[in-house]
Amino acid sequence: MRQDMRSAQVMTFTSEQDRVLWPTLARSRSGQVVLLSSCDVQEIRRWDVFTGRMLWCSDGSLVVAAATEDGVLRLDALTGEKLDGPEMAGGDTVWDVATGLLPDRRAFIAGAGHGNFRVYLWDAATGAPLGPSLLSHTAPVKAVTAITLPDGTALVTTEDESGRILR
Repeated sequence: MRQDMRSAQVMTFTSEQDRVLWPTLARSRSGQVVLLSSCDVQEIRRWDVFTGRMLWCSDGSLVVAAATEDGVLRLDALTGEKLDGPEMAGGDTVWDVATGLLPDRRAFIAGAGHGNFRVYLWDAATGAPLGPSLLSHTAPVKAVTAITLPDGTALVTTEDESGRILR
């Protein structure tokens, strides 16, 4: 049986006059429905869909991290250009990357190292290492995932070729 669809105008709001917006509905980590928009000044904005209030606006420093045979490549998410910074993983193949937030709200990148069984951690904005790499695996690290817990703690979990999972 077909369900009828209804639509109703609940609220109208605008970002700024004469700006091109590309709206996308999404769910936040907490499950809240939010509206994301981009505009012609290369920024991303997040809106509360129920109040129309802007929750945040990017400062143009959105980063994409890609695992490669030679480490990690950091790109500007809006332009696709390679970002300057230190070499990430020193030429080691990185099989997987994950991102998360540190307790101080800085974004980090975690990388699964193949050749030397390491887990790398970098500052997402600068590419600088966040301390020495982690050395607990006994086989090439194949997968990494990260999440920020409600108390602000960053949790990183990895798995190696032998099936060993570490956090």
